[in-house]
Amino acid sequence: EAMAAGCLPVLINDGWRVSVAPFATHINYDAFTITVPELVWNTDPAAAAHLIYNRPPGVLRAMLNE
Repeated sequence: EAMAAGCLPVLINDGWRVSVAPFATHINYDAFTITVPELVWNTDPAAAAHLIYNRPPGVLRAMLNE
């Protein structure tokens, strides 16, 4: 749904790629998702927001193109 809306998915789950990511052997999720470690999300929400929002514009553009 995030991608259909023109947004980047934000994953807050350390084991998502290993356990439930569909087609993980064929799709490079790192190319178009932002991952926040669960520990950071639970202990320091400000740091989590920093990880989500502070990316260089060129990096975000490349991720959106993926």
